[in-house]
Amino acid sequence: MKLPKRVTICEVGTRDGFQIEPDFIPTEAKIEVVNKLAATGMPRIEVTSFVSPKAVPQLKDAETVMAGITRRPGTRYSALVPNDKGAVRAVDAGVDDIHTVVSASESHNLANVNMSVAESLVKLTATAEVAHRAGKPVYSGISCSFGCPFEGDVPVAQRESAVARLVDMGATGIGLDGRHPFRRLHRRAGRLSFRAGRFRQRLHRGPRALSLRHGRGDGHRPGRAHRRVEARAGDRGARAPRADRQGGRVEPALSPSRWREGAPRRPVTKRAQKMLRLMDRAVTEWHIPVIGKEKGRVIKRLLARHKPTRGIEVGSLFGYSAILIAASMPPGGHLTCVEQNPYLARFAQSNADHAGLKGRVKVVVGDALRVLPFLRGPVDFVLIDAKKEDYLDYLKALEPRFVKGALVIADNTGVYRREVKPYLEHVRNGSYATRELDFGFDCMEVSTYRG
Repeated sequence: MKLPKRVTICEVGTRDGFQIEPDFIPTEAKIEVVNKLAATGMPRIEVTSFVSPKAVPQLKDAETVMAGITRRPGTRYSALVPNDKGAVRAVDAGVDDIHTVVSASESHNLANVNMSVAESLVKLTATAEVAHRAGKPVYSGISCSFGCPFEGDVPVAQRESAVARLVDMGATGIGLDGRHPFRRLHRRAGRLSFRAGRFRQRLHRGPRALSLRHGRGDGHRPGRAHRRVEARAGDRGARAPRADRQGGRVEPALSPSRWREGAPRRPVTKRAQKMLRLMDRAVTEWHIPVIGKEKGRVIKRLLARHKPTRGIEVGSLFGYSAILIAASMPPGGHLTCVEQNPYLARFAQSNADHAGLKGRVKVVVGDALRVLPFLRGPVDFVLIDAKKEDYLDYLKALEPRFVKGALVIADNTGVYRREVKPYLEHVRNGSYATRELDFGFDCMEVSTYRG
């Protein structure tokens, strides 16, 4: 293998690392980290991302961070932007370079940004135009260049197509994000038909490929107190509700030695547990939003209490919550998932089948507002996690089929407070007993239909 004479390192931890932290990192701390990295002689730093604060609240202070850093000669300060609006913000904030990203995998791109690769490239073309007018170079990354968590190996033709489009839009550099051993990356990267002199080739070696043996411990063991267990010394207290949010605390966590005391027997099968552990690892590495462990534990506890047998999920993504719910339902329980994106629907169904839930989970493709009125039979459980401004419409489409005591869970009611306001007003002033669970980073509204 022929090694290059020179390698340029771009530090992305101040963006890629900070954005996945559960708690907001103070702006001053971010500025300090950037300055200390620059002091080491780091030639390139991806400082932040100019993305919507609703999507990534951890980076809502992007402009403040860029204004507060001390510029070191010899270091270029860049930012990741998702579209032309983000590019305008980045240019106004004084970044040296604009970074963009698209996936070589259709499925991953849909899961990550809810757009096809073609749609993303149209967005990135507009982004590049903003950057070029401001005289800022554009460096474009291609995720899943050598492997996808959904599709496996990515064909060379798909990588070449993405590279060609990025070159045509004037990318100064193109980064290939890989999660396979380096020799394999080097061999496959060499097969790309690069247009010499048009751009610089960069290789971003991501974490190791997902191991089938990851998560040998039970990542979904209940970590919070069961209601029948009294608090003792050493148990952490409940999280207080935020000032801007209503209602219930999330129940306090037990010390590890008491995890099992008073906990209900978990009906989740080993195959489903294994699939959830693999997904937990995948969504962390690939930054895909899902219900997650902490909310998942609460949902399992609610299912154990209510024992629903006919459930509906609105918005399945790639099946994480579908597996969690169906595996936690009593024997004979059935879950119908409605997913608008056909690619994600296919993977959600496949993942559920591989988790041993074939026949218990059915994924229906279509717009939920059109599909829900045509579903038949009583409903005693609903999880709503799709288009936020349509939450109330989803609920009203299902209400005529609710049985008394039906459990309704609406996710992301903290992050998307404004969008779900009509839904919250309806359940809090209507035929529901409802409460909001505050997880610190987001909320869930849990409602019981009173009939």
